[in-house]
Amino acid sequence: MITRFIFTLFISLLFFICMGFIMKQFKFYRSLFYSIAFLLIFSIFFYFASHFLSLGSFIITPINSVVSKVDKVINVPFSYVSSLSSDLKDLFTTYSENEVLKSKIYDLENQEEKLNMLEEENDALKAEIATSSTFKDSVSLIGEVIVRSPFSWYDSLVVGLGTDHGVKDGMLVLNGGGLIGKVSSSSKSSSHVELLTDGNNFDIPVKISLENSVVYGLLSAYDSDSKEFIVTDLNVSKDIVVDSVVSTSGLDGISASNVLVGKVSRIEDGEDRKLFITPAASFEAISFVTIVGD
Repeated sequence: MITRFIFTLFISLLFFICMGFIMKQFKFYRSLFYSIAFLLIFSIFFYFASHFLSLGSFIITPINSVVSKVDKVINVPFSYVSSLSSDLKDLFTTYSENEVLKSKIYDLENQEEKLNMLEEENDALKAEIATSSTFKDSVSLIGEVIVRSPFSWYDSLVVGLGTDHGVKDGMLVLNGGGLIGKVSSSSKSSSHVELLTDGNNFDIPVKISLENSVVYGLLSAYDSDSKEFIVTDLNVSKDIVVDSVVSTSGLDGISASNVLVGKVSRIEDGEDRKLFITPAASFEAISFVTIVGD
C-alpha cells in the first residue's frame, strides 16, 4: 500500500513539475499550480503522520507490555522491602510496648514487695505493742532494730533506743512476746543487745510453773545444735513435766519478772540436772523489740 502511494506521489510530482515548466509564462496558472502543490504536499504529510502514528502505536503497545512486566518484576523486591519495613516497624513498636509493660510490671512487683514488707513490719509492731501492754508494772519500751550484721546474726543487734529513752544495761529484750536477750551496753540514742543464741552464760533467773508449785533455776546457756535454752541450778528436785512454761523470775533484782522464755522440751537427770527449753521467740527475723525492766 505504501509503495503504491509513493509511486502515485512520484507521478503526481513529475506531472506538476512539467506543468509548472510549461505554464511558467502564465501568472494565473502559476498561482493555481502552487496552491494545488501545497494541498498535495499537506495531504502527503497528513498521510505519513497518520501512518506513522499507527505504526508507533503498533510498536509502543508491545513495548508497554514488556515495560509493564519488567516493572512488576522490579516492584517485587521493593514491595518486599516495604512489607519488611512495615513488619520491622511493628516489631519495634511491639518491643517498645513490651518494655513499657515490663517496667510497669516491675514497678508493681516492687510496690507489692514494699507493701508486703510494710504489712509484716506493721504486724511485728502490733505484736510488740501487745507485749508491752502486759508489763504494766514495769518499764517497757518498743524500739526498732537499726543494725543486725549477717556476720553476727545470732550474736547481737542494735536497737534505736538509748539512755535518753530510759534504757539501762541489763534490761531484758523481747520479740513476739518471748525473751531473746538483754541489753549489754547503751548510748544516748541506741543500745547494744546481746542475743541468747550467742551461747554465752547469762545466768538469768527463771521459774518453771508446775501444776501446784514453782521451781526456780538459772537460764545459763544455749545449745546451738538442738536450738534450745538450758536451765540449771534448780532449787528443788521435784518432778518436772514436759511443756511446763518457763519465764523469768526477777529474783536478781535487775531483770523483769514474768517474761516468757519458752517451754520444757526435755529433762536431763544426773548430778547436775538440766532442763532443755524450746524458745518462745524466733531469732530469724527481728524488726522490732520490746525492752523491759523494773
